[in-house]
Amino acid sequence: MKLSTPMLSMVSLATAFTLLICSCKSKRQARFEITNSTGHTIKNLTIQPDIDVNKYVDIEPNQKVIFKTSMTGMPKADGNYGLSFQGVDSSIDKTFGYFSNSLPLESITRIDIRPDTIIFKYEYNNY
Repeated sequence: MKLSTPMLSMVSLATAFTLLICSCKSKRQARFEITNSTGHTIKNLTIQPDIDVNKYVDIEPNQKVIFKTSMTGMPKADGNYGLSFQGVDSSIDKTFGYFSNSLPLESITRIDIRPDTIIFKYEYNNY
């Protein structure tokens, strides 16, 4: 079946419109893999910005968790992430990484929390 020029134009327009709508509704979500290498339980860990400001997790020693933050619905902005949690005898707050237009630059950030330091490893998709 051969499409006429006006019909082909309509199909092209419909395809372009669908792609535009789908791209505008993409989730603005960052993924973090967090490993607790401290030897004690990490309490009330959170990463901001996130639309769910009350999302906290506890991580047992030697446990690894996936933590996702969402900036869907938030104004597009550039900035750093903030990691905070309760250590053995103090609260820890650390800024790290970077996002642009409320989108993560990396596919996943691996965070290893150790007794005396926090190691961040950023993994990017190959485009």
